[in-house]
Amino acid sequence: MGGLARAAHGPAVTGAAVSGSRPVGSDGREIRTARAVDLDRFMGRWYVVACIPTPFARGAYDAVKSYRLADDGSIETTFRFRRRGHHARARTVRMRGIVEDRENNAVWRMRLFGVLLAEYRILEVGPDYRHAVVGRSRRDYAWIMSRTAGIGYRDFFASVRLLREQGYETGRLQRVRHVHGNGVAGASAIVSSGSPSGRAVTIPATE
Repeated sequence: MGGLARAAHGPAVTGAAVSGSRPVGSDGREIRTARAVDLDRFMGRWYVVACIPTPFARGAYDAVKSYRLADDGSIETTFRFRRRGHHARARTVRMRGIVEDRENNAVWRMRLFGVLLAEYRILEVGPDYRHAVVGRSRRDYAWIMSRTAGIGYRDFFASVRLLREQGYETGRLQRVRHVHGNGVAGASAIVSSGSPSGRAVTIPATE
């Protein structure tokens, strides 16, 4: 299953989740980003299968992020989701990403409503560009994304473990329900017991 899956089998995260770009978060721990991101391959549609959501996206259904590389080098970003159910009206938030670290393309700033510049870090992307993990050095928000609405157990568990090893409280993760391909294949529950708070976390994989 590539770089994400390999993280599930060793004592440390391996693969692309290594970088010289390591800003320190509020807890004093460094955060690592992907060694290199091919922007052309990263573009397109990603399904958000789990996240620590921003306030306006809490309880989101059918959450999809789409990226398009503009002529000026910025990244046109569209976040589309529904609230309270699959039949609710779709909402769309448009942002523009600005690549801040051109050495590895993993550190962006997101411009929202034309003025807000928010940090956006690609922590891991699988070698086949089918799975990715995005976070921030403050460890406040995170996104586990897949090219399809479903995700394999190994890839999902490895993504959760990656966030935990990066200092995230993974008990805050919320699964995002999609009308098709919903869930984590091969498991009835994902259990993580290594959050900073020491709490065991169970994330249902099926309805």
